[in-house]
Amino acid sequence: MSEFSGKDLYQIKITLIDSKPLIWRRLIVLKTIPLDELHMVIQLAMGCTNDHLYSFEKGDLRYGMIMDDFKETYLQDSTGVPLSKLLRKKGEKMVYLYDFGDNWDHCILLEESSLPDQELLQLPICIKGAEACPSEDSGGLWGYYQKLKDIQDVDNPEREELHEWLMCDIAERAYDLKTINQRLINFYS
Repeated sequence: MSEFSGKDLYQIKITLIDSKPLIWRRLIVLKTIPLDELHMVIQLAMGCTNDHLYSFEKGDLRYGMIMDDFKETYLQDSTGVPLSKLLRKKGEKMVYLYDFGDNWDHCILLEESSLPDQELLQLPICIKGAEACPSEDSGGLWGYYQKLKDIQDVDNPEREELHEWLMCDIAERAYDLKTINQRLINFYS
């Protein structure tokens, strides 16, 4: 167990925008966590596969992964940029976009910008959340909800195949606090 100064910690809530019911995770992270590392933390907390590009956006600031064969001129490199550069005060928000095709838009809310000094087993840590995340490559939130509707249609000839595809990685996408935190521990070890 390690002791962390509360002034160095942020409590953030990551919500998949327009999801119903809301799909979200609450995390405690160092306020200096680099955005490229925060991206990986979000991937692990949400059960995503890290197969797509991403960006963090607040106002005119846009950071993401820069690749030689995919140069988005509006993005700055997220490597080493601390979260505290974009979020400083309680209540501030920014957008995390994952997969520029499916457009999984997430709101990152800074719930607390200073916490009591804490002894934590690990950092970052997921402390709460709700709901399983959608399957990747399902056409964004609209496409995912349409697929869920399609598997309920008993006359749909693709029903069984769709169900299999949507359920194949459910253990990764499900909200299970113990599993999420074990993934975070494994990532940092």
